[in-house]
Amino acid sequence: MVRAVVYAARTGQGWEARYSVAWEVDTAYWDGKAAELIRLREPLPLGLAEAVCGRLKEAIRAGGGGWTAERLAGELRRTAELAWGLAEKSETPGQRVRYSAVQPKLHWEVEEHRFGERMVPVSAKREVQGPSCCQRDKPAEAEPLEQAARLAADCMRGRSLLREEAAAMLAEAAPALASGAAALRALQLAALRCGVRLAAAIAPAGAAMAPIGAEAAD
Repeated sequence: MVRAVVYAARTGQGWEARYSVAWEVDTAYWDGKAAELIRLREPLPLGLAEAVCGRLKEAIRAGGGGWTAERLAGELRRTAELAWGLAEKSETPGQRVRYSAVQPKLHWEVEEHRFGERMVPVSAKREVQGPSCCQRDKPAEAEPLEQAARLAADCMRGRSLLREEAAAMLAEAAPALASGAAALRALQLAALRCGVRLAAAIAPAGAAMAPIGAEAAD
């Protein structure tokens, strides 16, 4: 079963709810673009992650521009608990822990909370605009992923496929994507760039969203 991390990124335009099947791709993508990331600690089944993300997007829209990190973190946790059908919440305060460097050469500092993790750039002086983190730090290794993401977006045009079908199609088009992890990384980067929509069935960007509460078909 494919699982996905549900999170929110704060940019100059406000908070954006997302979910990821390849978290290392997202931390690289948002490095230099987001001032802050908030994520659930535990990944969710893909269909459930889609539902939680959809509800969080609705809450962000309804709440206007008044979201603080703490308020959004609470909303993210409550939304996930409701999606799981949990009626009781722990009253035990969470312990706060700081550490650095989630990924090599990525400049995030992480705080652990009850709901999951809050990530902020290590230095406020670092460059915020410019090429993606992957391009800045490891250009030779990043280019194959860039090409794979473009290929994924091209292959998915006009199609809505189950994850296994999409992975098989990518592997046929590019043998380097034969491993499931490589295909998921390519699809995730394409999703971040609005080339595809990751769901229980992977579809081109702009396809109709599955109903909230839809179950993962993986």
